[in-house]
Amino acid sequence: MFRACLCLLLLLGLLFPRPAAAAEVLSVRQGGLLRIGDSNRSYTVQIDCVQPIAGQEVALRDRLQALLPRRTRVNLRPNGLDQEGRVVATVYRLPDGLNVGEQLQQEQLATLSDQCASATVSQR
Repeated sequence: MFRACLCLLLLLGLLFPRPAAAAEVLSVRQGGLLRIGDSNRSYTVQIDCVQPIAGQEVALRDRLQALLPRRTRVNLRPNGLDQEGRVVATVYRLPDGLNVGEQLQQEQLATLSDQCASATVSQR
């Protein structure tokens, strides 16, 4: 009987898997920095290719808070680490898939960072 119940539970787990937990925004910081958390840890993420425009730092932070309020689910595409050891990633808001870095650039609150600009030129 025990084996039958165990087999049934395993079969149900295979047929109806739990959805993967997406990362969530815990807080927005200055300069395109986000505090991100998933089911078991939290870490700081620098939005890739985002360099604040001088004088627009507060507007950038406020817009990021509007785009990514606390507990907003996001999908990250990591692109490496910065000099401080933080994750640099392209950030997509879920469920609509908005590329947050591109949105900030379109709204003229940020420009391409130096590393991103040089990578774009070298890919041509």
